[in-house]
Amino acid sequence: MSRRRSTLHILPVTLVAFSLIALAACHSATQGVRTDAPRGDGMLIPGSSELVVSHFRDESGVARILGRAPVGDTTERDMGKSTFATHMSAGGTRLHSTSAYSGSGSQDTLVVRTQGLIPETEQLRMRGSVTDITYDGPRLRISIKRGDSTRTYDRVYPEAPFAFNQLEQIVRSLPFRAGFQAVVPLFSEQDAKVEYDTVHVVGRELVAGRQGWRVRFADPVIVSTYVIDEATRELLEQVVMPRRGGRMRYVKAS
Repeated sequence: MSRRRSTLHILPVTLVAFSLIALAACHSATQGVRTDAPRGDGMLIPGSSELVVSHFRDESGVARILGRAPVGDTTERDMGKSTFATHMSAGGTRLHSTSAYSGSGSQDTLVVRTQGLIPETEQLRMRGSVTDITYDGPRLRISIKRGDSTRTYDRVYPEAPFAFNQLEQIVRSLPFRAGFQAVVPLFSEQDAKVEYDTVHVVGRELVAGRQGWRVRFADPVIVSTYVIDEATRELLEQVVMPRRGGRMRYVKAS
């Protein structure tokens, strides 16, 4: 299978937690298991037939992260780089992806079943700890190693969640029809809680002469907008707006 370089890459939110603190507030600090979690229609879960996955290929690349503070000096500044690589297993049944953020020295590795984007395993290296997660529907086994100490425990959630760091895969795989909206259960790797956030396919628009679809992602702390190429499902544009102000945008590194 041929390797191609994508136009841009969404950096997993977990890996830029410190950057979000600098701009506004840490994403996971205010998150938790919502007791009013929506049910039934409008829930997009792993294995959904709504997800389009035929576009995935081996790919790699680098994106620069440019940030602007909400107050004071609002000059846009370089906040680091995101590097990534995705490899498809023989037969295309699994996606193996790795993302790293230079700003915090963090790295996330995911193995996902391609059809339905069902997460299987994840490893997050961040702040001197290593977190290994095994996904089995709504049941997750979580192992956290810090120095010589390891803690392992199981958690069961109301719905089978996606990994939060699958957000790129989810956004690029939504059905392109104006007005499509869904609630997405996302497992927050930093606090072992499931968030119920929203994705919305806003509509079609041109970016640099290429036909794309604008997608909006929202949770209590950030609002992100993306433009996804209609033909290739590559990311053409991404802007992250913390609700307390400021902005982060992602630019393909030369």
